[in-house]
Amino acid sequence: MVRTLGKSFAFLWRNARGAIALQVMVALLTVCLFALYLGLTGLLEMNSGPKVVLVFIVQQVFVWCRSFLRVMLFSCELAFTRSRVPASGPAEIVST
Repeated sequence: MVRTLGKSFAFLWRNARGAIALQVMVALLTVCLFALYLGLTGLLEMNSGPKVVLVFIVQQVFVWCRSFLRVMLFSCELAFTRSRVPASGPAEIVST
């Protein structure tokens, strides 16, 4: 476990610029979505039934967008790691 942690830190050290750029991009997208959400909920005062339903729908859309961003971040990290680590061939399945 310690060796794997060391390899992970070494990988991040070698590829720091790309890893930081990926994290900054996702953080900026999250901040933009949050600002858009605050703007929309500020415009839509919840003083009637249809507006309450509309704000609820907006909230659900933003929850979906946050989930999508999280999945996108994981897939981008995986693609980034695979592009930087040399290919070792297919894994063998060993039955015991």
